[in-house]
Amino acid sequence: MSAADVAFAASEASIDAIFGDAGFLRGTEPVTVVLTRGVEIAGDYGSVARVVDTASFRLGVSARRGDALSVGTHQWILDQPLPDDTGRAEFILRAVAP
Repeated sequence: MSAADVAFAASEASIDAIFGDAGFLRGTEPVTVVLTRGVEIAGDYGSVARVVDTASFRLGVSARRGDALSVGTHQWILDQPLPDDTGRAEFILRAVAP
């Protein structure tokens, strides 16, 4: 494992430890997820097309569009994948009505 790989793994673990929440993917798979609320999605000419909540998962988590995610009493569906240069899977969330 190269020094860069070790540094990246350490930084990813720090992100999860500081910002991560414990949750369940597909109802049974325990995961640590970083939830970000109020993300602005840019539209034409830099205007804000919409404001969404997102979830990102560390490398190795097999999250897919349509999967259910629950954190505490909150539930979402992983709606649309977002491009991410770090390799973390990131999705726009769609809330599930209680």
